[in-house]
Amino acid sequence: MAANATKWKCSLCNEFSAQDFRGVMRHIGQVHQFEPNFQVKCGLDGRAMRYTAYNSFRSHVYRRHRELLGDSLIDPQEGNPLISLEK
Repeated sequence: MAANATKWKCSLCNEFSAQDFRGVMRHIGQVHQFEPNFQVKCGLDGRAMRYTAYNSFRSHVYRRHRELLGDSLIDPQEGNPLISLEK
């Protein structure tokens, strides 16, 4: 993947993309967190944890995956994002 290629896309709207997960987190917090059907799923630690509140999801990411916020969160074997964002 080229250095300037987008690695993350918001699947809540499919309109926003970012180089890193931090950018997608910021976008979700600014644009989607108050949507009535907000839902996001984290599968980083092998469990599919589903969150319906942005603050709970953000707390989970900072508590369990803080070290990854500066890095791309791409599965090196599959090349797929390890966090999926779902409505």
